[in-house]
Amino acid sequence: MSEALRILIAEDDANDVTLLQRAFSKAGMQAPVCFVRDGQEAIEYLQGAPPFEDREAHPLPTMLVIDLKMPRMDGFQVLEWLQGHTDLARPFIVVLTSSEQPGDVHRAYSLGADSYHVKPVEPDELVHMVDRIQEYWREKFVPRTPVPGRKSQLLGQNGFQSGRARAG
Repeated sequence: MSEALRILIAEDDANDVTLLQRAFSKAGMQAPVCFVRDGQEAIEYLQGAPPFEDREAHPLPTMLVIDLKMPRMDGFQVLEWLQGHTDLARPFIVVLTSSEQPGDVHRAYSLGADSYHVKPVEPDELVHMVDRIQEYWREKFVPRTPVPGRKSQLLGQNGFQSGRARAG
């Protein structure tokens, strides 16, 4: 399966939006990234409701990055909504929140989150996190093109290439 990475980020804090934009830029993120202000806007985007009805300008995301604590509709409510809408292509869901509460982690995963991250304090840590998410996407969803005359590299169970040292 090969899917183009398209990211929708639901984040209500303007400072966090700025930090995320910088982190994505520093990480060299080439994928289109769209920001919405809360869970209600995330659902409107996913439904294609105005002002998101033009799917060329607002394509369905392949990755949803969502904060848990937002006004109007929080991240948990978005996850619950997604569970009830199996007609939509399900994006890869990354929770990016300030909550380290075990109950929040468990609830997010039980509602379908694929990944849970606590927002780092240092901007460089956020860049590193974006790098890891981007690398995971490449390893999991982008097939390798075999090079003629070269043996294929084996993939380990975790999706990362075996026999290669990884910084981490």
